[in-house]
Amino acid sequence: MTCRAKLARLNRTPLHGSHDFDTYHLYSQERVALFKTSDNSSLHYRNGMKDLGDFHSNPSLTGLLPHLDEADTLINQLCNTSPPPVFEHDQEPSRPVQKSRPEPPCHFKSTYYYHRHDTEFQAPPCTPSPRPRRRPLRDHLRILLADLISLVVSTTLVAILVALSFAQDAPSYPFRYFVRLLHLPILQDPADDPSDPNEAITREEGCYAHRWGYHWEEHHIVTEDGFILKMYRVGRVASSTPMLPPILIVHGLFQCSGAFVCNERESLAFWLADRGYDVWLGNNRGVDAYTDRGHLDLHPRDPEYWDWGLRELGEKDWPAMVDAVRTWTGREKIAFVGHSQGNAQGFIGLSLSPNMAKKLSCFVALAPAVFSGGLEKTFPFKQIANFERSRFEFIFATSAFMPLMHPTQYFFPPAIFSILAYQMFAYLFSWHDTYWLRRRKIKYFQFTPRSTSARLLRDWMDGWGRKGVCAFVNGEGVEADGIDGDERKKVPFGVFYGTEDHLVDAGRLVKLFESNGQKEACRPAFVDCLDLIKVVSVEGYEHMDVVWARDSNETVFGGVEQILKGAAW
Repeated sequence: MTCRAKLARLNRTPLHGSHDFDTYHLYSQERVALFKTSDNSSLHYRNGMKDLGDFHSNPSLTGLLPHLDEADTLINQLCNTSPPPVFEHDQEPSRPVQKSRPEPPCHFKSTYYYHRHDTEFQAPPCTPSPRPRRRPLRDHLRILLADLISLVVSTTLVAILVALSFAQDAPSYPFRYFVRLLHLPILQDPADDPSDPNEAITREEGCYAHRWGYHWEEHHIVTEDGFILKMYRVGRVASSTPMLPPILIVHGLFQCSGAFVCNERESLAFWLADRGYDVWLGNNRGVDAYTDRGHLDLHPRDPEYWDWGLRELGEKDWPAMVDAVRTWTGREKIAFVGHSQGNAQGFIGLSLSPNMAKKLSCFVALAPAVFSGGLEKTFPFKQIANFERSRFEFIFATSAFMPLMHPTQYFFPPAIFSILAYQMFAYLFSWHDTYWLRRRKIKYFQFTPRSTSARLLRDWMDGWGRKGVCAFVNGEGVEADGIDGDERKKVPFGVFYGTEDHLVDAGRLVKLFESNGQKEACRPAFVDCLDLIKVVSVEGYEHMDVVWARDSNETVFGGVEQILKGAAW
């Protein structure tokens, strides 16, 4: 019998009295199971009933006894690692806290949360990843040919862009080399900090948490449409200070949660954890498609796997992350911090489902991606935005966008790849390393770019590129049970952006709130859910500087903490 079948049978077993299983959590690397019953009573099971806790004091749970041996055997087969330290103030049943911090592997804990509207039991996805779907030979060849043509055309386009970017910066190379060769302090750029943080260059976010002494957990969410989203929890190890409320942080386009752990101790995730907050890092669908299982039934080679866009991120992924953090921490409200596309999907989520505002204590937008900043009028965005759908699909196909990015990032040496990736992104998106510590650049491009869907890029071109405003923020298809005007309480909202950010126009968003949407031809629906209380514009900052600048902990993070302290939890 498969792992999934065993778990399903165990969960459907009736208990003594009126108790029935309705959820099951498996901490796969701790050999710990948490059973919850229909009346919200719970049983925390560890290593052959050594820490049953409430079991002996709750006679109604004795019907579970014959099945615990099966659970113990199953969990022992799945996991062979010792239990790691846990958050001291966790809402789950108490567990002993280890003072010593184990060494890598980096991911300690694996839990599954199902964000579904139905009540039918769903077993954790512990079976092997699904294989690609079988198709008629004609369909298989048609898909293969389309992907091959797209791969050749899009790769050629990227090569041309990289060449143009190098040609644009070529005049400055001799001077840069001469300055670094002389090593004269008076000529040294502050960005060329020679200090060595003694970090391994890796694509594993948890290794950076280990390096700086933070607790790290891995969790998973299963969305309504079957995608498995990976989340990370960051915090101080076994602190005696009570943990502050949870914060969900979501990344931007072509990125993942690693963008928030690359600045050593000044990383946004670690900076907030140092101040006692319960930090959760979210990842959207598709970012680890080629390295981790990303769906219950689909494989990345299936075109259906990539049939999603901006609306799905705001309507399915974002609410699933918010609800998962609320469930795992036991909090009614959480704080949300989003960078670029991360906050765009929050705006879309509020526009399509205003009731989500009840679950937020505050909303912080770093480089808010609602209005375009003028870059959409330049090459190549102007040309791509005007593509007909057939031409767009001919160049970029209908599956993953630029699938060559993943093998290139994986097989190229990190130093070489970071140079190539930086040149391309600087040329395309007009963000540069002026305010970065350049020793960190190689780490940034271990997490940028990450895979995404071609349809998502088409959504951005249709909205941001053609109309100058993010798609779906006008509330198309708002649910009928939206919040009534008398019951609506706006969420505190803060905006942080750089004055040299040409990718988005945050100033226009600020004016939108100051005029209550009266000056816009089409008033976005999320305006009624948010109350603008703080605006910080940093002179000279570009799109990524609000997260990666060497002094962003002073210019940006302090203001974020002010909003968090004033929020109503």
